[in-house]
Amino acid sequence: MKLHTTVLAILAAGVLVTACAVLPTPEAAPTTTTTAAAAPAKTAAAPVMNTTNDANVNMVVNAFVVSKDAAGNETLTPVGMNTPISKGQIVEYQGLFTNHGTNRVRKMVATMDIPKGAELVGNIEPAIAQATMDGGRFVNMPIRVSVNGQAQELPLANYKGLRWTIEELGIGATAVVKYRAKIQ
Repeated sequence: MKLHTTVLAILAAGVLVTACAVLPTPEAAPTTTTTAAAAPAKTAAAPVMNTTNDANVNMVVNAFVVSKDAAGNETLTPVGMNTPISKGQIVEYQGLFTNHGTNRVRKMVATMDIPKGAELVGNIEPAIAQATMDGGRFVNMPIRVSVNGQAQELPLANYKGLRWTIEELGIGATAVVKYRAKIQ
């Protein structure tokens, strides 16, 4: 697993917003235990966050390895520089939007891409979201496609990004959006 420290500067509606994150990206199959310093990485993009809001909203993406203990209880381990991640592991990506301004933010749109080398598996929150299969056109979930004249739901593995509408972000409030992806 290779970690990318990503600093995103996004120009949305004429306002500059920045997001910082340390995000996992998958590596080629290692012959030994993999850490951030080991094995060459595949080309894989970290999730990109974009938003239409004002300059007073701070954006941060966090990543957590999802695992279960012997009793079946789920744990989230923050991804750091020495966090080993292997093919097949599940990573939870969380986008946090905090309003540091003196006014409420109304009807903010938050978009997160699914990184290359990972496929969406679910745990999408808030559950009411839009998705894209081409990175351009977003539609309400689930995405339906026509196969031989029959409408079918597109498998989550084919989704390329998610979008949420945050109706209101109060002064000092933080909104969280998240999803889980399997590392390929």
